[in-house]
Amino acid sequence: GGREPGATLGGWSGTASSINTPRQGFLFVGSVAPLGAAATGGPVACNEVTWREFPRRRDGLVHALDGGLWLHRFTLDRRPMAHLVSGDRDKLVAWGQSVGLDPRWLQYKPLRDPRTGVRVAAWHWDLWGDLLPPRAPLSGGPRPGDHP
Repeated sequence: GGREPGATLGGWSGTASSINTPRQGFLFVGSVAPLGAAATGGPVACNEVTWREFPRRRDGLVHALDGGLWLHRFTLDRRPMAHLVSGDRDKLVAWGQSVGLDPRWLQYKPLRDPRTGVRVAAWHWDLWGDLLPPRAPLSGGPRPGDHP
């Protein structure tokens, strides 16, 4: 992983409470919820920073490069993982701080925009374990990433 050339931690944004008060968190169906929220009535939005999943990788990539948060699942050494990807570093930092991640762990990796073929700035968090959100149900209502 890397950091944008010349980037400093001081240049990353966040709210005063999230910078000074790291918390454990759990991502649940597209929004941040306190650990154990599923047992107490479901997700609670914090910072209104949400992610989406897409059936097609290209659609997720376009969403991320347009400033949205794209959750891209994969497996590494039989361990379920995901990248939370965006071209908007501030959004990723805000999400990460809301679940207690250190902004120094955010990884910079330029990605090729499928619309233009040009590489553009993008960042991602590596997620696994408690930070890996459950998959959306297969039936009943829209799922993250569904198109209207």
